[in-house]
Amino acid sequence: MTSEVEIHGVRMRAEVYARIKGGVPPDYTEEEFSAYSAIALAKERAAAAGPKMEGATCRGCRRPLFGKDYCFGGRAYVPDANGKFTYREAKKNYYGGFVCSRSCDFRSSLELEQSMPGHGYDQKSLGQAAQRSLEANWDRP
Repeated sequence: MTSEVEIHGVRMRAEVYARIKGGVPPDYTEEEFSAYSAIALAKERAAAAGPKMEGATCRGCRRPLFGKDYCFGGRAYVPDANGKFTYREAKKNYYGGFVCSRSCDFRSSLELEQSMPGHGYDQKSLGQAAQRSLEANWDRP
């Protein structure tokens, strides 16, 4: 029984991988050539795609925002109706993530609370802490 290795989505025999890893000599077999080519192509495509970093989105409506994603820290800004940059900063939801409006803030908090143990899907209002955060975000200037 031969062992197999999977590198960059390409399955091959372990001895083929060991030979490729050690530097492929010019007399490699057809299987080694196709495996080597597939690995090189996968590496090339990954390098061309660049880093996989998405921009910020609203947690409630999935609207794209200007700025880094919430998990990377920093700020995000809400684009106007024409998609242009404005200086209206996106607020942070009580449970994490950016929100673009009060209704998105309420909706995303409620969806998350409804999925928590001890809460029900028929819940219509937020818990005290989330409600205070909602009011602090949107009712105060």
